[in-house]
Amino acid sequence: MHQLVDQYRDSENDDGHQHLAELRGYRLMMHNDRYRLYLEYYDYGDMYHIVQNLLQHDDEDAEPGPHLETRDSDGGRVIPENFLWYFLHGIVEGCLVLQKGKGNRKGKVTGWRPIQHADLTVMNVFLQPAEDEKKWPIPVVGDFGLAFYTQSRNPAGDNPKHYGFDTQMPRYPPEMQPRQWSLQNPYQIDQKADVWMIGVILWVLITRRHSEEGPLWDNGGIRSSLHTMPPAGNTGVLEPTNNIYDSSIGIYRPRLLALVRQCLSYYPWDRPTLKEIKEEIEEHWSDFPDEKNDMRSMRFMARSEFHKYRLHPDYRRSNKPK
Repeated sequence: MHQLVDQYRDSENDDGHQHLAELRGYRLMMHNDRYRLYLEYYDYGDMYHIVQNLLQHDDEDAEPGPHLETRDSDGGRVIPENFLWYFLHGIVEGCLVLQKGKGNRKGKVTGWRPIQHADLTVMNVFLQPAEDEKKWPIPVVGDFGLAFYTQSRNPAGDNPKHYGFDTQMPRYPPEMQPRQWSLQNPYQIDQKADVWMIGVILWVLITRRHSEEGPLWDNGGIRSSLHTMPPAGNTGVLEPTNNIYDSSIGIYRPRLLALVRQCLSYYPWDRPTLKEIKEEIEEHWSDFPDEKNDMRSMRFMARSEFHKYRLHPDYRRSNKPK
């Protein structure tokens, strides 16, 4: 899959590939029935560990791993909205390359079959420092272990049967759950599944919560997993009310919350396409042009501080050299 994606990485006027993990090489070990992939190293690590560090209390005895430093006007530790729009844009650009084979606006690679990532999580999106230190780091989508494209000989035959799960996996979209097999006409797993998982990523960053049950909402004190909710059940998700898990959600504009809520819709056809999400982001930037590259509210550790972490993503506490 990496080879398929990377064959057009250096195409002219294509900057979408910078948001997909780059293949550096591979090794076949036929006697062990194994292979090894060598991928580019991304200095800031994955967003999961960045968020974990954001949530942790300061510990003078702990050597810090990759993290960001940020605070809102009240001194709380939250992720600024302008970074969330930027981060969302990078993920969408990467997924559009998977759909079209290239990152420019018009058309797609001839004969290209759209690739569904099918495993977008905060653990599978990395950050790479930009060459210009005054710019935000670049979001990079990795881990193509579940990625697939539908076989052209029988477009409906293997989808979703071969790409869903036999047991409940709440952090994946409804159409990938085993209940689909009982339907006479199960929903296809396509880009709308990736859109749902993008919504989960934004839900984690907005609420600063990570749950193996997937995105949750508060129903009168009962936390329910969205992947099992009836269609009308998720209308209150991400609303800035007292029932939401984190009061910091109130600092984000309704436009962002509404977009994430739409991405988390139960039915695939109620979710926006990747192209529609990108258009919504660009419309937001058109309304607030000064926010597109405003880094005043957030700082990342300098690249030079990360050399010691190259052998382990979380080089702290018990991982210190003795």
